[in-house]
Amino acid sequence: IDNGYLFKYGDFDFDPTKFSNASEMIEKLHLLGFNVTTWIHPFANIDSLAFGEGVESGYWVKGSKETTSLVSWRNSPSSAAAVLDVTNPSARLWFSERLEKMRSRYGVDSFVLDG
Repeated sequence: IDNGYLFKYGDFDFDPTKFSNASEMIEKLHLLGFNVTTWIHPFANIDSLAFGEGVESGYWVKGSKETTSLVSWRNSPSSAAAVLDVTNPSARLWFSERLEKMRSRYGVDSFVLDG
């Protein structure tokens, strides 16, 4: 499942207006013999819940003044997003735990990490 399925970039939840029951849809795809992969990325838009969590815990890349660096990217309607600090073991764990939660909640089989 490619770009456009998330409610907010950074929060790993299907947009309920586009997917009223994502778990059921994925279950039906499994019954048809499909594995389901979703597109995911190491960014969080500033209007997402993940952004706030990551700032509070220090999970985003920081600039020279030790504040969260913001970048522009094509899927940021608010024109600003943070990037996961993959050099931080706690940030990597947080990100992977969120992926596992999404996998468990919806039945997703795998992820394509892109940005």
